[in-house]
Amino acid sequence: MKTKLLFMLLLCSFYCVSCSDDVKTDVKEKTEVEVNYVKLNEALNLYSQDFAATHATSTSTRGFWKWFRTVLACDATGALLGSSLGGGGALIGGAIFSALGASCAYVVPRPELPNEVAFVRDIPCLMEQEDSIGFSHNAILLEIAEENEGIFDQNLTAEEWTNLIVPKAEKYGYSLSASDEDAIMNNVKTMPLTSELMQSDEQLISYYKAKAPEYAQQLDVIHSYVSTASLITNEDNLKEYTQGCVQIISDAQLPLTERKALVSSVVVAESSAILWIEPEEVVSLKP
Repeated sequence: MKTKLLFMLLLCSFYCVSCSDDVKTDVKEKTEVEVNYVKLNEALNLYSQDFAATHATSTSTRGFWKWFRTVLACDATGALLGSSLGGGGALIGGAIFSALGASCAYVVPRPELPNEVAFVRDIPCLMEQEDSIGFSHNAILLEIAEENEGIFDQNLTAEEWTNLIVPKAEKYGYSLSASDEDAIMNNVKTMPLTSELMQSDEQLISYYKAKAPEYAQQLDVIHSYVSTASLITNEDNLKEYTQGCVQIISDAQLPLTERKALVSSVVVAESSAILWIEPEEVVSLKP
């Protein structure tokens, strides 16, 4: 009996030590990830400062440009939340968030589609479906706008936008299971957008962090990118800036899945910038 009791005590002690070691390992890994996100944001901020110092950018912080940053943040966040479901999730999530954000601000998309907007294919470790997400994102929203005049004024629900976007995504080779569509819809429903939220990118990012705190670090990266990308008025410069950000993210000491999600988010946001504004074009919002 004593031998059996001793054995049980030793077994319990081993189990407790093992669990303690697992907890310590998890805490250590989490801390390392947090530190690497800090380093990533520092690298992105330094690159952004150097880029802005040598390239033309808008100095406006009001009106369209202020709204513009929030639309890009919507796109990138939608892509981030959907990226766990693969390329189709990133594309559809980004398009839905983009459409909802644009509807809140009553803006009309530009009437032409760029021939090529993504360059993830140049990053070896991230070469997969993401190389066409940017183009498909723009094509889907543009086609919907052309087929449904004034649709961004109609205050469509998330479900209505999903019903329009999903068939278009399938046309471009991206599809989701019914359960994956439900997962994206759940994200959308827990983060309803309003015109008030669309007035400030800082406010919008804070709102998203409160709604999805597990993505707080990734949202900081998105905000870092959007803050500079939204001020670049030349399309070639925007592509150059985005490619630099993609390279920095690809080189970060983060899990591959997280780097891919961030790259997808940045590419979708860059594509959104090309879709919604044209260099030297005067864009005005409806009252």
